[in-house]
Amino acid sequence: MEQEYAPLQFAVDEILPEGLLIFAGSPKIGKSWWAADICLTVATGGNVWEFKAQKGAVFYLALEDNYRRLQSRLKKIKANDEDIAIV
Repeated sequence: MEQEYAPLQFAVDEILPEGLLIFAGSPKIGKSWWAADICLTVATGGNVWEFKAQKGAVFYLALEDNYRRLQSRLKKIKANDEDIAIV
């Protein structure tokens, strides 16, 4: 009980704390699109809805996507305007 912890930090104010996050839900409801959009917003700074995203590093595992599909999705959400590395 004597241990003191730093305050919780948020990648997106009030809705997304830093750390591991797993999206789960029914198929084909937009989880992958939403995750990519959130990651792009955190990587470049900006807002998710009305919530401020703190600019920072993002590690996005798109394990079901090939490079072509991931690139296509990022272009559709305007990632082509940003300096984004897909490795």
